[in-house]
Amino acid sequence: MRLLRWFTVLILLAVAAAAVSLRLPFRDFAGETFVDIPRGTSSAGVARLLADAGVIRYEWQFLGVRLIRLRAKLQAGEYRFGQPSSAWSVFDRLAKGDVFYYQLTVPEGFNLYDIATALDKLGIITGREFLEAARDPSPIRDLAPEARTLEGYLFPDTYRITKRTTAGQLCLQMTDRFRHAWRQFETAQPVHRAVTLASLVEEEAVRAEERQIQVQADLARARQVDPNGSGEQKS
Repeated sequence: MRLLRWFTVLILLAVAAAAVSLRLPFRDFAGETFVDIPRGTSSAGVARLLADAGVIRYEWQFLGVRLIRLRAKLQAGEYRFGQPSSAWSVFDRLAKGDVFYYQLTVPEGFNLYDIATALDKLGIITGREFLEAARDPSPIRDLAPEARTLEGYLFPDTYRITKRTTAGQLCLQMTDRFRHAWRQFETAQPVHRAVTLASLVEEEAVRAEERQIQVQADLARARQVDPNGSGEQKS
């Protein structure tokens, strides 16, 4: 009887220690780590990925939280871990879908090819994929039936994208921002006409700026020419 009591006490202590460990940050965390959780990965598979990446110490810790939170739905995606975390907090982040986002900044004046170049540098969506998606005007067909591409309808802004964002999804984000901005204007002018006019004005402004830069460069060279008119530049 006494042996049974001791055995029960030991089990309770072990359970208590395990429960506490679920809330303790992993001390041996090595530093910033990215973990990609594929869609459809089982809880056991997620636990293995996290343990292999050094985010948690033991797989059973994550699975222990899963037993407590059976109704929680884990979200696929890429996660960034920048500091020691407990199995509980890691599980919580995956349940909330706190995935890592990349920022794509599209300044005013960027055309399709400028955006494609920026995407190539970011390395998430290729410029080729983006250009292919942007040549499909269907996202703004209801607004501008005459549009042949999405040129002029991709609103300049900063966008958050993940490794799973497709070129088509990005184009939808950008055209949705355009729709929101267009609603702020009280005008009867057709959308496509306004976009075309704005594009022409912008192109003319760019050419004017280029001409100004060329004139300034010519003046700078002229100042270096010998004032006696010999055509020789000053050393």
